[in-house]
Amino acid sequence: MPRKIAVPAAVLAVAVSAASCGICSARPPPPAGAMFVRASARRILPRPVLRASRISAPRASSSAPVLFSSLPGSPDVDPTTGVPIPPRITDDFRRSLSRSILYPTVRVPASEAHRAVSHPAVRTVLARFDGWNVHPRPRVVRSAGEREEDRGYRALLLEPADGDAGAVGAALHPHLPAAVEEYLLSIHATAFPPAEVRIGYAQLPLSEILCALVPPHAHPPPSGFEIVGHVAHLNLKPAHVPYGRLVAEAIVDRLPSVRTVVNKVGQVGGPYRTYQMDILAGEAGDTAVELVEGGVKLRFDLSKVYWSARLQGERNRLVTQEFGRGQTIADAFCGVGAVAVRAASDLGCTVLSNDLNPAACGYAEENARRNGVPPDRFSVSCGDAREFIRGLGHREGGPPDHLLMNLPASSTEFLDELRWWPKEPAGATTCSVHVYTFARADGSTTAERAAYDAVADVLLPEFVRAVGRREHLDALGCAIRAHEVRDVAPGKVVFCVTFQATRALISHMRGDFVDV
Repeated sequence: MPRKIAVPAAVLAVAVSAASCGICSARPPPPAGAMFVRASARRILPRPVLRASRISAPRASSSAPVLFSSLPGSPDVDPTTGVPIPPRITDDFRRSLSRSILYPTVRVPASEAHRAVSHPAVRTVLARFDGWNVHPRPRVVRSAGEREEDRGYRALLLEPADGDAGAVGAALHPHLPAAVEEYLLSIHATAFPPAEVRIGYAQLPLSEILCALVPPHAHPPPSGFEIVGHVAHLNLKPAHVPYGRLVAEAIVDRLPSVRTVVNKVGQVGGPYRTYQMDILAGEAGDTAVELVEGGVKLRFDLSKVYWSARLQGERNRLVTQEFGRGQTIADAFCGVGAVAVRAASDLGCTVLSNDLNPAACGYAEENARRNGVPPDRFSVSCGDAREFIRGLGHREGGPPDHLLMNLPASSTEFLDELRWWPKEPAGATTCSVHVYTFARADGSTTAERAAYDAVADVLLPEFVRAVGRREHLDALGCAIRAHEVRDVAPGKVVFCVTFQATRALISHMRGDFVDV
């Protein structure tokens, strides 16, 4: 259960207007019934729609969305206003988001409809619905109706205009250019009553619904979350927590693939990099997910292991740009095996993986089997990454081609285990080490330089840590480079620093310094 905070009933009759949904805008509210506004203050129904309501017919109702009906005894209240928060989205709220807009039309024979909408001149006057953020989008060609005289005809929706557009005709519509009207008349088009375009709750994007659902004082509404299998994973801000169950219900309403919504409580932590979560929608314990990433089928329980969908691009980069076919890959913090299984499946790599979390190790083994990876090319150990890394240098055949260390909070602390690798390892190639670390820029250095320094602090002895550390590593043949992965907080960036674990570097780490 989310932390009980409070939110007002007056707030529940939230108007879908620039005042309530235009988070950063101080504009006066637009004409009633004309639009919805996104959390980013962008209209969902753009200015042409305003003209449509002006040209065509009566304006739609300006009644505000009704979120609260009579729900005495509701357990949660808004902390700012003291208004009770209902346990569910009401039908009144859903209905209040509906709008009807009328568009001018002409009627054409059904056999001519396709040719008409393809005609260059006609296309300039057809309704465009530019910027409409709804799904499905309105159709510019629709049935003319069920009357006997309308059978065999189609209605074409026209783009409204503020004034005359060229020579004025009168037979079909006062704002049609004469050349367009002449063509339409040649295919036996006739004047026709305005057509209603109806926008309802089921067509609105989730961002627009949340904008109306969350009161103005809690704007902007929740705008980003991960979808992992059938689970939507939120990270609600304190102002949104009281509305968590309503937000979750809207997500389940609008996203058919989602049946469970969770909110992260606290930070990722502990030895297994997990976090506590509140179930906002769905059944408790329904967090075992299945998904496909890069053609690999994965299964795991989101509550028992660490997973970030935002790292999909980085995992793909490793497999497609860093690893080579048939190489040996070691993953010291493998998690559920997303990288390891794909490297083995796609590239035929031999994979040595490790994780401290027994649940993650179990899922990595299961995922390898599910994707047809032979057991002799995939092994998983469950234990301390220090012992795992140290042992890689003494394995038969020498160190792996790649060592992956994706634990940004502390990966660099494990680099000193490389000093125990043999100075003359078996095998002809060096190992490429990919270590992930957080980095921040400050007044004296860039975030990239800070990432280099975090790695060099462990690899180099103290007397060369002051200046020229990257250059010193390059002189040892390390060919060190950095790749920015993503921002995780303002000013805080994850970098992947890659270097070669050369014999000269290992000798240097052991204290057998060489003149570089």
